[in-house]
Amino acid sequence: MRSLSEIKTSLLRGSASLVALFSLSSMSPYQDPSLLAAEEYNPTLWNGPISNEDLHQSYFTRRDIISKLEKSMFTHPRTNRDLPRAAHRPLDLMNLLAADVHNSIEANNSTAAEYARAFSYQAGVPYYRALDLIFTLERIHREQQFQDNANCYGYAINDRNNDFYAVNPGSRFHPYDTPFADITNDPARYDEFVRTTIHGAVSDGLVYTGNEFASRRGHYRVALFIRPANQDQNIINEFHWVRQNNDGTWSHKYGNQNVTNIDFAGQPITDVRRADFDNYRFIGYFLVPQGGIDGSPVQLRPGQSPPVIELPPGPEIIVTAPRRAPT
Repeated sequence: MRSLSEIKTSLLRGSASLVALFSLSSMSPYQDPSLLAAEEYNPTLWNGPISNEDLHQSYFTRRDIISKLEKSMFTHPRTNRDLPRAAHRPLDLMNLLAADVHNSIEANNSTAAEYARAFSYQAGVPYYRALDLIFTLERIHREQQFQDNANCYGYAINDRNNDFYAVNPGSRFHPYDTPFADITNDPARYDEFVRTTIHGAVSDGLVYTGNEFASRRGHYRVALFIRPANQDQNIINEFHWVRQNNDGTWSHKYGNQNVTNIDFAGQPITDVRRADFDNYRFIGYFLVPQGGIDGSPVQLRPGQSPPVIELPPGPEIIVTAPRRAPT
């Protein structure tokens, strides 16, 4: 028969074992709340039934005649100014040509067949090939769905349902009289353009965290890049937004082009600050409420003024998420 002291010792050891077991079971790997709030990368939601692979295939099987379409039907063929993403040129060009052809057919009150006949005559290509290309471009334009109604900012704030293109930071309260109008083309006003972009995004409901890779429960991350204007190259001050997926990678949408998870050089975006975005400069990180923001104009009541945004001296930082070790 054990003594009382032996029984006490045994109970204490058992309690310690239970505490240790509970502590081990409660220890779980750190889960970044901003990744938990982020969306899965799913370009089909934005690109419609025509995938990036479809566009590439359409381009490479018709590129000889596409080149003739550019030269014969358009005064100014697309340049690197219009297509800065070298790795994306085929799919970007197909989207741009689809919009150009569709708009031209509508403006001339014409049909796809009549447009193809004119192209066949001007470029000296067989009519059946001209018709195949024009019908393909019309199909691309028709099936773009949300793609044509959203730009990079619309994608960043997850606003697929906006009924007008080019939602700008701050457009909820300045949808038409945009604050960017006077400073877009002036290289000397680059800093003002940066500040206006940040203010606009914050007025829409984003949280600006600057250079800090911050995290907050119920918010996902996006990153802002801005290209400075260059009048010699006909380049304007222009923003570009990139958003983080729930697996830690990043994706973006350039203008009304397809959503993709590769940078301008064709590399997967794993570290957004090291990705190739041509001459767009990294400005800072923002946090977006989970699910996104409706970028549609807010209907103000009579006498109500839009919010005045004053950025704090330093960015709001909630929790700094640890960076992943380089692989």
